[in-house]
Amino acid sequence: MIIGSRTAFLAAPAALCLASMAAPVAAAACWTPADIAAARMREMQTKLAVAALQCRFSRGDVRASYNRFLKNGRAALRAANGRLKAHFMTQGTSVGQREYDRYTTTLANAYGGSQISFGSCAQTVAVMAEAAMPKSNLVALAAREIVAPTLPSGSCPARNGVVFAQQAVALPPANNGTTGYPSYPRFPE
Repeated sequence: MIIGSRTAFLAAPAALCLASMAAPVAAAACWTPADIAAARMREMQTKLAVAALQCRFSRGDVRASYNRFLKNGRAALRAANGRLKAHFMTQGTSVGQREYDRYTTTLANAYGGSQISFGSCAQTVAVMAEAAMPKSNLVALAAREIVAPTLPSGSCPARNGVVFAQQAVALPPANNGTTGYPSYPRFPE
């Protein structure tokens, strides 16, 4: 009887400790408008990367358009990816990196496993050409093309009528004159 009481006595504080540790993770899991904008950018980039591979035999030079998109949008893509990583890293470095990797892999698998057709390639190639333009507004393009981004959890609730305006991140201009985007493969032209 004493052993059972002692186990219960020790288990209660341990359960409280675990519950208190889980609360910040749950709070970090919701998506702010800036996080959602970053997720849209990443999803659009993934969609275009997959299209560059799947639609390489369609009309136009898909790989060249994709590489121009990476070059011209490098700063905006990096900023969005940094915001996205920061969202996941609120769960801790180890868990955050694992969840970020899971998220990006899920996106790639979803687009990679989808059926392609001449029509879908033509539509995606047109979006890629628009994204590859030097002065393209990638944030607006991503918002138009990825209306409901794939998110592992829901958006954050509004606080007192304010929807996290203070957390909005200004993404840099699309064309910063740099070459390449090292986080993603460049296709030989």
